[in-house]
Amino acid sequence: MRTITTIILLLISIAAFSQKTYLKVYKDDALTNIIMYPPGTEFELRNQHGYIVLKYSEAPRKLKIENKHKLIVFPDYKKEKDIIHLNEGLVELALTSEFDDTPSETIAVGGKKVTAQKILSNSTKIKGKKNLIFTLDNGIVFRYTDGNYYATLGDEYLDITGKYVIKSDLGILRLSFSPNNGQVWWYFEATK
Repeated sequence: MRTITTIILLLISIAAFSQKTYLKVYKDDALTNIIMYPPGTEFELRNQHGYIVLKYSEAPRKLKIENKHKLIVFPDYKKEKDIIHLNEGLVELALTSEFDDTPSETIAVGGKKVTAQKILSNSTKIKGKKNLIFTLDNGIVFRYTDGNYYATLGDEYLDITGKYVIKSDLGILRLSFSPNNGQVWWYFEATK
């Protein structure tokens, strides 16, 4: 009986301390142009010969890009895959425990910086859930309240597909939000 109890406690400890990783892509050597994908996002990083040199894993890893690579990402918030061609930069599987979920974040996009402000609140209708107001400094606002959501740019309502791809004249906002814990992952692709 003592052995069974020890094994059960060991399994619970392993599950409690296991870490998940999220994909972080630096598209330049200056490490300023960043794309991030939520934990568990499947991907393949292929070298110039088409061989897979990195794919999703729970273990943290980094790979410096110094020549042609193709990153194929399969986000769960849309049907199509993202294909990113890289000649420099860094592809990293970072621990979610290191993710800085601050109220304000800045990501460089195509040489421009886009800043987001996040306001989280507890749901008054659904126990244990979070609500979100997510605002980009370019005017796009996403609101999630008790399972209902919408996005605006000024007075105009924006189309949202999946969870949550928001298209506007300014570009595409890819947002992932968990009402269970309030984590937000995002990337804005500006219109060229």
